[in-house]
Amino acid sequence: MSASVGSIPPVLLRPLALALASALMLGGCSVIPTPLSDADRTARASDDRSHLFEAQEPLGGPLTLEQAVARGIRYNLDHRVRLMEETLASGALEVSRYDLWPQLMAQAGYSSRDSYAASESVSIDSRQTSLEPSFSTEKQQGLGGLRFSWNILDFGVSYAQAQQRADEVLVVGELRRKAEQNLVLDIQAAWWRVAAAQQSAAEIQTLLVQAEDALAKSGQSLESRLNPPLKALTLQKGLLELINRLAQLRKEARLAHVQLAGLLNLAPGTPYEVASSPEELPPPPALAVEEMESLALTARPELREEDYRKRITAQEARKALLRMLPGIELNAGANYDSNKYLDNQSWADAGLQVSWNLFSVFSGPAARRYAEGQMDLGDLRRLALSVAVITQVHVAREQHEQALADYRTAVRLDEVEGKIATQLEAEQRASRVDPAQVVMGRASALAAKLRRSLAFAELQSSVARIRHSIGEDPLQAAAQGS
Repeated sequence: MSASVGSIPPVLLRPLALALASALMLGGCSVIPTPLSDADRTARASDDRSHLFEAQEPLGGPLTLEQAVARGIRYNLDHRVRLMEETLASGALEVSRYDLWPQLMAQAGYSSRDSYAASESVSIDSRQTSLEPSFSTEKQQGLGGLRFSWNILDFGVSYAQAQQRADEVLVVGELRRKAEQNLVLDIQAAWWRVAAAQQSAAEIQTLLVQAEDALAKSGQSLESRLNPPLKALTLQKGLLELINRLAQLRKEARLAHVQLAGLLNLAPGTPYEVASSPEELPPPPALAVEEMESLALTARPELREEDYRKRITAQEARKALLRMLPGIELNAGANYDSNKYLDNQSWADAGLQVSWNLFSVFSGPAARRYAEGQMDLGDLRRLALSVAVITQVHVAREQHEQALADYRTAVRLDEVEGKIATQLEAEQRASRVDPAQVVMGRASALAAKLRRSLAFAELQSSVARIRHSIGEDPLQAAAQGS
């Protein structure tokens, strides 16, 4: 017999109607994509710009290399991202430790009904009513309790996961260390390029003006036929090549200036200078190539990262093995029921439960084989990285040898160009040479001087790359005075 609306007690009609109306209202709500407006993006961009360069100490004079490195470590946003990732990984480890604790659940509830939960008993043999309807529960009832439970299998899995979180903290630490090494290497290279260009910036501008003036006069000489056309055109060609070379050197100087500012998180257009530094040949690490290879294989952050990732994968294999075992759960609790018909309204209970997912016998070995395959892949990836690391060590050594040879050549060329410029100026005083040739001689001498400075900057960078290739921490080395 089907129930009709009239058979529903009036006291239940209102809650049912409210529940039905709520269900219809929620079901009618639709979710559609809502793109951000241009105003939202403009506000976000304005907010980002206001935070890009905040809370930074102002520059206090010319930047030394040590100050530039310290400022980059402190304010470079990419490095700050790595530091934040390391902090969050430590926080995830702290959270995972609480998963090792047993569960302690506090619960409370209340129930109410419009009539007593009365029932009658029927004889199983005669099918006759044996008792008149009776009840043993109040209409309103309050419940409460405190329950302790501990699953040994879950504890083992949670312990393995906590070990993985701990290794992930170390992985993020190596990623931060790698980013720090790369940042310092880039700052050192940019700082030396800025220092090299800064020495000749004013002279480049002066010579550009002189070259433009000499080019104009050469054009007038060609028009007036004061010099043979071929000689005048050859002189113009040399002046144009000179202007192009000086302009290129000035552009490279400005780019190095902008790159260093970006690494130090300086606002674009911020004026700054770098401190002058004596031109002293930097000594490379006094290590044999075999020692450098061994040091690189133990100290490079990429290889250390792979070591920790292997331990993470090994824990995954242990988790697969644990999930194949039956679970044992211990539980105990204290309970309270406000029902006055109960003889004992509060009581304690305890129990032991064993459960086993029989399908884990099939899925567990597959998961374990997958984890072991991941470990084999990690070993192969680490070997490939080891080859790359050893190659980088040898490449860095070769680059240093080449940079040293280039610097020595640049020194000799600078000396020769300087003597030529001096000789041309002497010839000009005796009126035996065209002024434009003197300008070209000065410019060639300046270009040689700048090439010498840039070669010295490259030599400094080559030594830094050797230290980088063996995994040396620049900040730790500086603290130790190496």
